[in-house]
Amino acid sequence: MTTTHTNPAPTTVLTHPAEQQRQDVTDSWSPPDRHEWQPAGVAWDPVKAPAYLGDRALARLGDTSGAIVRDYYRHRLYWFVPPGTAASWRPVPSVKTYGRGAWIEIPPAGLRKGLGPHWVREPAPVTGPGLAPLLTDPGVLHEALTAAHVAVNGPPIEARR
Repeated sequence: MTTTHTNPAPTTVLTHPAEQQRQDVTDSWSPPDRHEWQPAGVAWDPVKAPAYLGDRALARLGDTSGAIVRDYYRHRLYWFVPPGTAASWRPVPSVKTYGRGAWIEIPPAGLRKGLGPHWVREPAPVTGPGLAPLLTDPGVLHEALTAAHVAVNGPPIEARR
C-alpha cells in the first residue's frame, strides 16, 4: 500500500482590519515640524522613565532601542511601544505607561538638544547615526527598565529573603 502525501495549500495570514489600520498609522507617523502635543494609543503608547533609570536602560538597550525623547527640564525619557502593549506590564517602580486618553509633547524633527523635549534617538524610516525605528520592543524595554531599577535599588525585598 502506497501513501501519497500532499502539501496543504499555503496558509494566508489574515490581519484584522483594525490591526492593519493601526499598523498603517504607526508606519506613516513622523515627528511634527514644531513641538506638538499628540495623543497616545493611536500610533504608539509612551513609556516614561526618570532619567536616572532611563539612562541605564538606554545603555543596556543600545541599538535595539527605538526612538527616545528626553526632557531635561523634567528629567525624563520616553520610549514608544505599540499601542496597548505596555498595559499588561508588571509594574516597574518609577516607570509609567500611558495609553489612550494621554497626551505627550513631541519635539520637532531634527531637535536633538535643549532643556525641553528633544530626540535622543530620532525615528526614521532608515537607520543611521542617531536615527532609530519608532517603536521599541516592549518586552526588551521592560527587561531593560527592570534591570536598571534593580541596579539602582537592589532586588525586591521578596528576592532578598
